[in-house]
Order: sequence, then C-alpha cells, then structure tokens
Amino acid sequence: MTNPANRRRSRRCATRRAALGAGAWALALGSVQAQGVEPLRVLVSSAWAMPLLDWREERVQGGIVPDLAQAVAHRLGRSVHFVVMPRARMDAAALAGDADLRCYVRPAWTSTPEAYAWSGELFPVANVIVGHAGVPAPQSLAELPARSVVGGTRGYRYPPLEAGFQAGTWLREDAVDQEKLLLKLSLRRHPYAVTDALTLGWFLRQSPHAALAPWRLEVSQEPVHCAVPKAGRVDAARLLAAVEAVRRSGEVATILQRYR
Repeated sequence: MTNPANRRRSRRCATRRAALGAGAWALALGSVQAQGVEPLRVLVSSAWAMPLLDWREERVQGGIVPDLAQAVAHRLGRSVHFVVMPRARMDAAALAGDADLRCYVRPAWTSTPEAYAWSGELFPVANVIVGHAGVPAPQSLAELPARSVVGGTRGYRYPPLEAGFQAGTWLREDAVDQEKLLLKLSLRRHPYAVTDALTLGWFLRQSPHAALAPWRLEVSQEPVHCAVPKAGRVDAARLLAAVEAVRRSGEVATILQRYR
C-alpha cells in the first residue's frame, strides 16, 4: 500500500499540475471582486474529493466544479463565493435562497428538482462498483454476494442499488467523503464500494499501489448538469445562458482534460 506521506506528496504534485489554470482562475476572481459586483454563490459538497473539488485549509483550492463555476461567473462579470456544505443540506440551502448555482447535479439526485432551472448536459459520469484486492469480479449486481457490505458516501443516492439496500440484500456503510471511502476500501474495511469513475481514476493516479481490485462493474452512466435555484438572486435565464455559453465554447472538455 502507498505510504501515506508519499500519497500526500503525490496528491500535492498532481493538484499543482491541475492548478496551472488556477492561477489565472484566482486572478480572474480578484479582478472581478475589485469591481464590487455581487459574487455568484455556488453550492459545493463537502463530500466531494478530487478531481471534483480540492477543499483544503477551509478553502476551495480548485477542482472540476470550481473551474466550471468560475467559467460561468466570468461570463456574468462576477466573482464566485463557494458555499460548502454536506450534500444532504444542499437542497434546503437552495430553497432558502442561499445559493445561485449548483453544478455536477442531476434531477434524480435532488429531493426538489422542480425548485431549479436546469442546464443542458455537461458530461457523462459513470458510477462503478469496485472491490479491494482479492475480491472476485462480479459480472452483474445479481452476483454480489448476499449481505455484502458496500461502501458509499454519506448523502449520496445510488438508484441501481437502493432496492437492494432497503431489502437488506446488501449492507450499506457510508464514509463522510469519497476519498475516505476509497481509503477504507483499500484498507479492507469492506469488500466493495460504489463511486464515480472520475474520483476513482484520480485516487488511483495518486495511490497507484492502493490495494484495489483491477475490475470495475459499471452500474450506471448518467449526464450531469448545472442547476439554478429559482429562489436565488440571479436571473435564471441569464445564468443558464452563461452555462450554455461555457458548454458551447468547449471549455468543459478543457477543464476535464486538466484533471486527467
């Protein structure tokens, strides 16, 4: 298993590489802030790990979602204020008017999809089950052994697995965020975990010797969107037009490539 100190150094190096665009990102934030325009309040989840979100020292340092948010804010002539909270509280914050934008979200992942105006698709996300080293590869969900513990992330919904969890076919054990989920899996705290392929790929690049099995069982592939809370303070049509401009410009692909 990768030495924790080496893993931290590797993660810092990779984050620095990903942050080549973050210097301009920070400069853009400062230049807009200087104009005194109200910032765009963007909800991000404390359960996310890299490459979705780099949250260190109580600050958002970068990641796919912050980069997307900054690209949108730039088109509006605004800075960004990130509102970081557990995923389970994000809908309530949106309904209360405490945020103007969410990205990396789907209607099925919220309890109140009607409370948002939705953008077009940003990019597809594959959700996969992975096991620790030595666990045989299942060919389908039906081959997961009964009463197996499947690790998940607190506040996340896994539609393909929910019926099995509720019936007790498999037992769900949550971690507070996706990085800790994969660390627990590599330490054999449970035999399986469900995560997204982006996070898994980043984790394995930083911890190439982590004790995870080489197989992947894809359980879903779904496009993610941006969502504008109707209770926010920014006009939804104007904000969605900015998101659409980012989609059409090719910036989404550029941002994703930055973290691969």
